[in-house]
Amino acid sequence: MVFAKVLIKCFGREFYRINAGFLSASIILIIGYGLFIKSAGHVPEGQSLTINLILLIHFLQTPAITLVVCLLWLLYTIKCWRYMWKTSKRHDQLFWRYSATSIAYTRQLIAWTLFQTYLFIPLLFYWMVVLLYGLYTQHYEAPFYSGIYLLLLTWGSALLYLYRFNSLTFDQARFMLQWTRVFKQWPKPPWSLFLLELLCHGKLNLMVTKGISLALIIAFYTLFYDVDQPTRTAALIVLSISIAHAVLVYRDQLFTEHHLYFFHQFPYRPIFMYLQRWITYTILLLPELIWCIFHFQFGTTTLLIALSISSLLLIRSLADIIGQHMRRYLQWVFIVFFLSIFFLLYDASWLLIGINMVIAVLTYLGNYYNRETLSIVK
Repeated sequence: MVFAKVLIKCFGREFYRINAGFLSASIILIIGYGLFIKSAGHVPEGQSLTINLILLIHFLQTPAITLVVCLLWLLYTIKCWRYMWKTSKRHDQLFWRYSATSIAYTRQLIAWTLFQTYLFIPLLFYWMVVLLYGLYTQHYEAPFYSGIYLLLLTWGSALLYLYRFNSLTFDQARFMLQWTRVFKQWPKPPWSLFLLELLCHGKLNLMVTKGISLALIIAFYTLFYDVDQPTRTAALIVLSISIAHAVLVYRDQLFTEHHLYFFHQFPYRPIFMYLQRWITYTILLLPELIWCIFHFQFGTTTLLIALSISSLLLIRSLADIIGQHMRRYLQWVFIVFFLSIFFLLYDASWLLIGINMVIAVLTYLGNYYNRETLSIVK
């Protein structure tokens, strides 16, 4: 259809150009896994690549991985919606508000469906690989349910776009939940400011991070539930969840330096502000902490909660020292991660927690009055 071609030309190509880096990194990550995964036992000469591809396809067709992929598909779909919302409000795209309404609803719906299918080409490629493997092995559950899910996302997106471009009373503030209105009249103590920032401007980062946490918890139940050392395994999972929040911690550091630098001028004691940070990260990890409380015994739960919060506070102290250098920050985060694994493997979890807390507190107190953020950021 001509309408679908015009939509792809005006919106679709620009979407891929903007997200080329993200899509390329995702493809390289999946293909790299298939090329470098190692199988157990002796591999005949010349069959290494074939076996690696078989393992990769089997990995993609695993039910637990399929659930994680469905969550990532939903995040990708929301990314498409956000792009359309922002782009359609540009002055050079306002003509769609009256030109699209001159076409019948049926033709518009078909065109938007084709347009969303174009945006879903990376997802369709993944689904085709799973489908071919399902046909070969005669296991049709994952291809069938993931295909239905993909169709629902496509049709739901098409209906959403149809409403967006045809509703004369459409208003983004009414249609989408605006957290600023929900919390406008609430008191805002210092610990809540970064959380509100995430809810208002960092929802995608928050959802991706929580999706990684969910994937790690699913991996604990599906891969490591019957291990000989469940406490050690749970500690490794909790440590990985804390490291997964490193991007949000870095965002907190940027938000504090750019928007909360004036807090150092208030008559707050450093220990009070440090407790505010403790509360912030406790609430940020609240879903994971609730999982620990309801799944493990009291002693193990206390250990896991202390490990997760202390690890997050240690990472935050690294951000205070390094500043706005993302590459160096991530390098040190991975160094901390591997050193922490060394302590956990030798069942020195409480020693690790103590070291984390001492370093985090000393770093915070040592840098509280000696920071560039004491000056007004231009």
